[in-house]
Amino acid sequence: ALSIFIGACGGAKSPGASCGATFASGWHAKEPLGSGWLRWSDGGGTLRIASGATADLILDGEVLSLARPNAIDVLVDDQKVATWRIDDPAWKSHPFPTLEVHVQAGVDRVVRFVSLAAPVKQPTDPRPLTIALENVTLRRKADSTLCDLKMDALATSSGGSSR
Repeated sequence: ALSIFIGACGGAKSPGASCGATFASGWHAKEPLGSGWLRWSDGGGTLRIASGATADLILDGEVLSLARPNAIDVLVDDQKVATWRIDDPAWKSHPFPTLEVHVQAGVDRVVRFVSLAAPVKQPTDPRPLTIALENVTLRRKADSTLCDLKMDALATSSGGSSR
């Protein structure tokens, strides 16, 4: 799995102050996109969020859907918290609604992004793809501090969606 470590910005990190997100099953390798990046999913991508201290964390970013129109169910610990609709027929990314996740110290929260459209293959890309998350950031709600985002070069795909 690709790990993203997210800690306090600048200087030494105090114990209990760090938080993190890990791209778990369902994601293809990170790809560069302009000055940013994206991660494609075959339909069901999982993100694990953890914190050393109890905190409300804010997830922001953009979503791109290969199939349009499409709806993406967002589940936190298997409870649906939102459905994002992409009705725009244009091939472009859309900022997704801010997702707030309350995290207890030392307890992972599992966020799943489930495309309701079936995976599609493009003539130039043999992978079955549905949605991509782009330039995802995680920040603390209390002080709006953007956390450091460090990405490992390795990644895995789920080899199939689990919907």
